[in-house]
Amino acid sequence: MLIGPLQWYFLFGFIQNEFRTPVDLKFRPELDSTQAIIERFYINDPNKNLLDQPDFYSDAQQLIDKYISKHPSHTQNTAYQVDHLYGMSITGEVLIETDKNEPYDVRLTKTDVNYGIVGLYNFYRMQIIKHKSKNNLYFLFTRWGRIGDAEGQYQLTPYSTLDECRKEFLKVFREKTGNAWKDTNQFEIKPKKYTLIKLNEREIHKYSNVPIDFEHLQTEHVSSKLHSSIFKDFLKTLINRQAIRLNIDKTQLDIEWMPVSQLKRETLQKARDLLIELKNNIEKKQEL
Repeated sequence: MLIGPLQWYFLFGFIQNEFRTPVDLKFRPELDSTQAIIERFYINDPNKNLLDQPDFYSDAQQLIDKYISKHPSHTQNTAYQVDHLYGMSITGEVLIETDKNEPYDVRLTKTDVNYGIVGLYNFYRMQIIKHKSKNNLYFLFTRWGRIGDAEGQYQLTPYSTLDECRKEFLKVFREKTGNAWKDTNQFEIKPKKYTLIKLNEREIHKYSNVPIDFEHLQTEHVSSKLHSSIFKDFLKTLINRQAIRLNIDKTQLDIEWMPVSQLKRETLQKARDLLIELKNNIEKKQEL
């Protein structure tokens, strides 16, 4: 490594180099200690080794697996529940597609930022509901509207046979998404069509008796390995429940139509890749 005259001058002092010419300094052989001396001017972070890029996905999954192995869970079929606007959640039940082992219950979203003044941000839900006490009574329930705006509009259409109701369900699903109902596992996003919300599991597992006393933890004074108060404050903000809830409210995120905890990791990764692509395109456009 060759260093310039000014660097050498300030690193080793005026007395040592006062009788050397710039040419002598330029071609002076590098000393073993030069790199170490230079690094002292650029690296002075006591948290450097602590914040070396961890595999947080793996760490989080290990913690989740460890917790699940020690705590029993009960399953709540919230995804199978009849929409509350139906008004007959006790007397009706969502039918299951036997071939796919999947309920006739779909949640769709459609986004177009170029539409109108505020853009298009709509939802569409559809269910096939069977009356529990009447064998020949089926309903096609549909609900639609703008995400975040109250409950939207809904329609309930009765049918005397499942075949008729299912036929209409398949027809509407294809019209809205451009995909066949039988191909939801290979769902393709079509231009100007609705997108299917893919949930990680149709059954949501609830874990009770979580042994975490947040109020007590806030009063404890556990020694931290972080030497910087800035890093400490930053981490406290990241794990603050009130801050997380406040930011969810600010984004007007509707948990019913965007159940983040139930989204597949592949879906989240695709969303992240799209954001990165948008960022790169914006930067390229700004350089023009």
